[in-house]
Amino acid sequence: MDPIDRAIIRAENLHKNGGAKGLLEGMYGQMADDDYCADRIKDFFDMMLDLEDGSFIWHCTSGKDRTGVTGGLMLYALGALEIFDGIYDIDRVCVHIFQPRKSNVVSSMMDKTDLYQWADTELTEKAQLAYEGQGSFSCGEWCRFCKAKAECRERAEANLALARYEFQSPALLDDEEIADILGKVDALTAWASDVKEYALQQAISGKEWTGWKLVEGRSNRKYTSEAAVATTVEGAGFDPYERKVLGVTAMQKMLGKMRFEELLAPYIEKPQGKPTLVPESDKRPAMNTAKNDFMEEF
Repeated sequence: MDPIDRAIIRAENLHKNGGAKGLLEGMYGQMADDDYCADRIKDFFDMMLDLEDGSFIWHCTSGKDRTGVTGGLMLYALGALEIFDGIYDIDRVCVHIFQPRKSNVVSSMMDKTDLYQWADTELTEKAQLAYEGQGSFSCGEWCRFCKAKAECRERAEANLALARYEFQSPALLDDEEIADILGKVDALTAWASDVKEYALQQAISGKEWTGWKLVEGRSNRKYTSEAAVATTVEGAGFDPYERKVLGVTAMQKMLGKMRFEELLAPYIEKPQGKPTLVPESDKRPAMNTAKNDFMEEF
């Protein structure tokens, strides 16, 4: 049986017996319990141990367990050394992490001396700086995970750097400047949205911003009771309901995928999406432009 299947079965059994606690015990226990784990988390730890500038950040794509476990494993490794290094002759430490939903298990073996060196030269210093609220700031895609993303001056200065274009008309910018802006505009929009949301929540909590006030936004009318409305309108001799064909998703759900294709395939089309400018790394194929269509005619 595949190690991932074993992990899932073990977790499900523990979940039945111990609730959420059992589920977590099953998942986390599997991270360091299977031979298959022996080849995996290596890339993460090798990258961290090979750092030249001491800067390293990692995060999870969904949830927080894997990120927390990864950081915890490093600290556990140090803790294990502190407890057992005087009892056993330890030369190397192996750490594991298992991601069932990603079908991913990684491990890494490191020398004891490297782990101690990382703790002495990087971990202790950075932990002390963080505890004192100091240290250097670095703005990037990871900012969206930071609790200080709306207040961070480093992020503000990085986004406000777009002001160097002095809000010129786009037609007056050269190609390199426009390409540079395109690479930053999404981050700028996200930052502005974060600042607005932070300011709003602070205002709701009672903070007053100079030149701004908290008001009720626009809202639409709605029925307090649809059943009462329907009864009243029917009593007045009118039909309160409208009939319309189910949407594509709802119709497929009702008919089932095979029956939906059998009956309605001739009547389904997917219109061309609205043109969107994205980085070259995007997996979608490039659209044909008017220029390309013109060139093809010749």
